[in-house]
Order: sequence, then structure tokens, then C-alpha cells
Amino acid sequence: MSTPVLIFSRMDSERLPGKALLPVAGRPLLARVIDRVRLSDAGPIVVCTSERKCDEPIAQLAAAESIEVFRGATNDVLARAVACVEKLGADDFVRISGDSPFMDGQLIDRFVANHLAERPDLTTNICPRTFPYGVSIEVISTATLQRVAALTSDAEDREHVTRYLYAHAANFRIRNEAAEDNRYAGIVLTVDSPADLARTEWIAERLASDAGLDEVVDLAREYLRIGKSNDGESR
Repeated sequence: MSTPVLIFSRMDSERLPGKALLPVAGRPLLARVIDRVRLSDAGPIVVCTSERKCDEPIAQLAAAESIEVFRGATNDVLARAVACVEKLGADDFVRISGDSPFMDGQLIDRFVANHLAERPDLTTNICPRTFPYGVSIEVISTATLQRVAALTSDAEDREHVTRYLYAHAANFRIRNEAAEDNRYAGIVLTVDSPADLARTEWIAERLASDAGLDEVVDLAREYLRIGKSNDGESR
């Protein structure tokens, strides 16, 4: 099979409740993440959410988009991820956050190709981070994640999936994908607050659906230039 892409999403967010289904230029946020991942050759795409009743709308949206859904533990996201990839029978998988509406399909393909060629435990672009927040990609060996699940019972490790790998990097083979230069410095593309949502809406209204990351970043920089009020705060 191709390398599956797991999109992790939930309805509850302290700063932006229900953000997964909030509209962004006519499409729910999660649907926009799916749209962008569909530009990749990786797949199948699986929305990975919890078994809670409050996350039922996420499962319904995924079904409406003809996307497979996996539902598992609420706080033990590590266990949820392991159960999902074991069900899929995948040797490796891509982990994507459900609040990343400008994910880049070409980057996913590049990272997957490099991961499969070199076979590290983890291929990532956040160690160190040179790509914007909101374009975080991790390609993970299923065997490695199973090993991590057996090694840690720490609640933070279980919730944040790959936290243990980064904290014990000397014990794992981690390949980091870096941007060619400092071109993405200061750019944030994730959605975690009302201000983030306003920025995302502004960019999405001006962006072709298949635009690459550099085009997204150009618009993000334009928004930073014009989107400040006299007191220096975002409108």
C-alpha cells in the first residue's frame, strides 16, 4: 500500500472551540486540510479522532468527504495512532495536524520518498524547525511507534505521540528535513486562535487551491504588512 496520511483532529480547543468545523472561505477548516493533503500522492488519508460523542461531527465530515475515519482513545493519542496504523497494516505513516489548512502535498511526497529511501525511525521537519508552524510533517515507522508505546507511560508522551522520540533523540534515527534558507522565518500558518482564523480566511480567499508553500508564505507576509492597526495589534 501507499504510505497512509493520518490527520489528527478533535472538536475541543481551549482557544478556539470547535475549530475543526469552523468555515474558512466556504470550507470547514478540516476539509481544507484534507484538500491540501489530497494534492500529495501519499494515501490513503485517514482522519484520526476520538471515540467521544463531541467528535462525532468530525467523523461525519470525513465521511462526507469520502475519507476513512479511525476513532480511538481520547487522551492517549499515541495508542490511537498505533491502533490505527496496525489496522491499516502500514509499515510507515505520515502524521498531520488537523489545524494545518496550508499543508503542502509536494513536501509530504518529498519527505515520504526520503524516509522510504533511508529508513530512519522518524523523518520530520521540526527538529529543528525551519518550516512554518502549520506545515509540520512527520513520517514515522510503525515499528518505532510501537516501541515508543511500550517504553513510556508518561501522560504527556501519550498525548503528544512523538514527544518521547525527540526527548530521547540519541536512541532513535531521526532525519530532519530543513528549508533551503531562512525564507519562512516568522511565518505561522496553523490555526489556534481567532486571530489565526482571520489570517487563514484572508489568505484562503486569495489563494489557488493547488498553490505551493511559497505562494502561501508570500500572502502571509503581505497580511503581516497590511494587517496591523495603529497600536501594532492584528486587526
